[in-house]
Amino acid sequence: MSNFEFNVSVPATDNNPSVDQPQMLINTTSENSIWAVDHISYNSNNGGTHLQTSFSNFQTNPVLPSDPGANNPSIGYPAAGGADVTNAQYYFNNPLAQFLLSSVKAFGVFTTAASVTTLGNSFNVLSISGGSGMGGTYLITLKSGVVIGQNVVVFANDAAGVNGVNWSFTNPVLTLFGVSLAAGHKISFVILQS
Repeated sequence: MSNFEFNVSVPATDNNPSVDQPQMLINTTSENSIWAVDHISYNSNNGGTHLQTSFSNFQTNPVLPSDPGANNPSIGYPAAGGADVTNAQYYFNNPLAQFLLSSVKAFGVFTTAASVTTLGNSFNVLSISGGSGMGGTYLITLKSGVVIGQNVVVFANDAAGVNGVNWSFTNPVLTLFGVSLAAGHKISFVILQS
């Protein structure tokens, strides 16, 4: 990230503003530049609204705001994850608990058929194959780098509630098996990792 110069001693009480003008110009330029890092900047439609939130470091011991006037203080911050301590995960803290917002790594839904090649709604899924022709087994390949290692939590569900959906995972492939051989069952899955 950039280093923005700022002069905290201007305008000085006993100075003529013309003396402080060069430093005040530096401050104004820095304020404009730093504002534009994560926001739509000045003199633009929707100025002041967020474009993104940028973080330069992990937070190891975040502290909730202690403002006595704060109503239900909360913070969002990046910190090391459980499976990959070198890349940031996004957390949210409030007075009740800490929540890992970036734990959903992939999800999808598909309808059973003799063979499946497309997902209805998905995130971070590269491909799917399988079907009743493979004994009710489906292979779901995730995009590269979505999870680290093999330790994941998977929720898989047959919306018809007829039978359970079992799973195994060998990165990057989630295998769902025991899926109904009947066509038309809606199967959904979610992969979580800290």
